[in-house]
Amino acid sequence: MAFTMGALRIKSTNEGHQGIVASAVVQQSVAATTDREPIKIEANVNGEAKRLFVPAKLYDELESALGRPLTKTEAKEILSSQSMLKTIERKLNSREESSTDAVAQPRQLTDAECRQILLLNGVQENSTRVKDKPNAFYLEAGDPSKDTVLLIHGGGKCSSINWKYQILDLSRNFHVVAVDLPGYGSTAKPDDHKVTLKYMQDFIVSFMDSLGITSANLVGNSMGGGVSAGVAYDYPQRVDKLFLIAPTNITDVKVPLAVKAAASVIPLPMVIKLANKLSDSDRIVNMVLRAFNKNKSDGNIDELPADYLAKNKKYIKEFMGKDGFAPAFWEYLEDQFADFKDVVNQVRRRRKINSGFKTVYDLDKFKMPVELEQGDDDPFFSIKKAKNAADHPENGKEFKQIAHSGHGPQYDRAEEVNSDITKFFAPESESRDEADKGRFRSMLSNVFRKVS
Repeated sequence: MAFTMGALRIKSTNEGHQGIVASAVVQQSVAATTDREPIKIEANVNGEAKRLFVPAKLYDELESALGRPLTKTEAKEILSSQSMLKTIERKLNSREESSTDAVAQPRQLTDAECRQILLLNGVQENSTRVKDKPNAFYLEAGDPSKDTVLLIHGGGKCSSINWKYQILDLSRNFHVVAVDLPGYGSTAKPDDHKVTLKYMQDFIVSFMDSLGITSANLVGNSMGGGVSAGVAYDYPQRVDKLFLIAPTNITDVKVPLAVKAAASVIPLPMVIKLANKLSDSDRIVNMVLRAFNKNKSDGNIDELPADYLAKNKKYIKEFMGKDGFAPAFWEYLEDQFADFKDVVNQVRRRRKINSGFKTVYDLDKFKMPVELEQGDDDPFFSIKKAKNAADHPENGKEFKQIAHSGHGPQYDRAEEVNSDITKFFAPESESRDEADKGRFRSMLSNVFRKVS
């Protein structure tokens, strides 16, 4: 895989951070927004010095939750984990876990806090011109001489921050790029073109061209999985391996006929206005979960498991956003779902209702290795259908069901997903880690043998 520097950047080396390059301008702007210098968490992990900078206020909260200073063992646990930010979140909840207050909400890092940590640790915020498309905003981390992993977010109000639990950790082994699709985050929506599936696929290829990336490993979640699959299918020479997380456009989506019919009849602007107005309502979130979960307790939201509700309510609210869906997302849905006439014709002919997408990819026709992962509590896609679509190891296609996860396993099970991505794209990296651990265990065994 080849990579050449395409966009102009102002850089300064962040010494000791394993090849991650930091933007001097961004570092100064982050420092200017804090009252105190960031705190450095550091430890020796498998014979290598590692460090992570966190905002001083967050570090104070971490030690307050623990009830004491952070120990060397805990620092090592954070720095050696597969998702450093998730491990910090768990430590922030140490006090809540021991509390008798059952209704206390778990402390989660906000997008703003995650962004601050990413920037403090060398992740760059960049933009680049894209031929015949809007300028692309993207996050970048890791050594550009390593294989590139391109992260493509889902719909709703998502953007590159969708990968907040992945970017730093994957940059240990890869050159990581997370891009905002047109109409999401800081990449503008085009005025002269609807943001269809095909448009987003072509945007990704042109974006890769603008950075001089001839080929890359692609990771896509939800709608971003459908975009990634389309790029891999139409431009196979640009994709080395494909990792899909609860992707669209692979299997049918679990949309009730009534919902689909209503969405087909009501004018799109009216649907957008109504959905945006109600998007932060618990009642609407519950309605969405009921509609997509007829297989769980006959759709009775009160009887659904509490952990299932918690995971999927969080994801749907984050998916919707307080300001409502991104207009570009509606254009994708309008592009991909069959119109009401198709549904009526299928009913008249007594055929099975197609509740899926206009474009559905057959993974067996893909030329590169593919892994598809899906949460066992995904409200939108069937585990059985996903397994049927991807569980063909003899053809280089793998499937994995992620336990205790909803539609966003990269949130719910970040450590597991990060480990799986690393193993899939660079199995030798995992082998080296295991070899290091083996040598360490052997060394300890020799020491104890000599002492005894």
